[in-house]
Amino acid sequence: MSILTINRENGLLHIQVNPTKPIATIQYGTQLKALATDLLLNQDQLTATLPIEAPRYYFRINFQDGTEKIEAERLVDLTGTNNFRDLGGYQTKDGRQVVYGQLYRSDALNQLTAQDLIYLQENLNIHGIIDYRSEQERAKEPDRLWENVNVLLLDPNAVMAELASETGQPKHTYHLSFVERLQQQKETEMIRGLKDKLIQQYRDFILSETSRKVYREVIKAHLTDELVPIVQHCKGGKDRTGFGSALLLHLLGVPKETVMADFLLSDQYRAKHIASRMKQYQEYTDDVVLLENLKALTSTEASYLNASFEQIEASYGDFLTFVKEGLGVTHEEIEQLKAKYLI
Repeated sequence: MSILTINRENGLLHIQVNPTKPIATIQYGTQLKALATDLLLNQDQLTATLPIEAPRYYFRINFQDGTEKIEAERLVDLTGTNNFRDLGGYQTKDGRQVVYGQLYRSDALNQLTAQDLIYLQENLNIHGIIDYRSEQERAKEPDRLWENVNVLLLDPNAVMAELASETGQPKHTYHLSFVERLQQQKETEMIRGLKDKLIQQYRDFILSETSRKVYREVIKAHLTDELVPIVQHCKGGKDRTGFGSALLLHLLGVPKETVMADFLLSDQYRAKHIASRMKQYQEYTDDVVLLENLKALTSTEASYLNASFEQIEASYGDFLTFVKEGLGVTHEEIEQLKAKYLI
């Protein structure tokens, strides 16, 4: 359970403290290893407000019993992304916690600003990138990279996930083709089945040998010291990256409900983009079925990730068997992963 509720609004960071036991002090900073400034609380309401001066803040909560807990903003508020976030802080079923500052997930990195690049290199110190995008996607919108970063190109051949990510991005041929179909009232039948096809894509993450090989390499990458801290990304950061992040978190022992909650956060961080796309589609059609399918393709839904979990049970019986037999990950590698990323 998080002690702090943190929100950004109008240039200010609003913090609400929800203590589970008596707190002595709270210290904060913009770097995980430099938390030296005391947070001044309104003692009546247990709130605080800070001017925003960095893409992310970290907090150390010092309890009166001598224990402490690290918490941080989940979203890294970069200028050139809208879904770049840390997978740290989640509690596992055995009471441990995923470390902050090592495991990241994101949408496309092709619009990073110069300041973003400096922050990713010097503050987050990211050494590795997993890029799930296809060759065509990468050629059209190449990542902006910083010095001494290693890139792994791991395309799971997820055609529907690629198509889904396009609907959330402006100025792209797939997005324009949807608008053109609505404008011309031509070939709209293909839109009516998009949600079912996307659900099948999540089953194919399990069924496809190509996908399984890719996600096996994802696990190996997270065991490679030279690549960590590491970020995995596709275009929208919700489907290919969403499955990869869910796989990693569940393998570390994070409960399925928490894994699902992280998966669904993409809609929160991409809300403006989703609303913009849907507003444009609604200018050309009021067909409820068409709009529902376009919204489904642009968004995340629990049914998507559940389709992967259901296929795992159908094909392998349980998650651990899938990881060992379907992905070829050994027990020793699982334990290494937990030792590396859990505290």
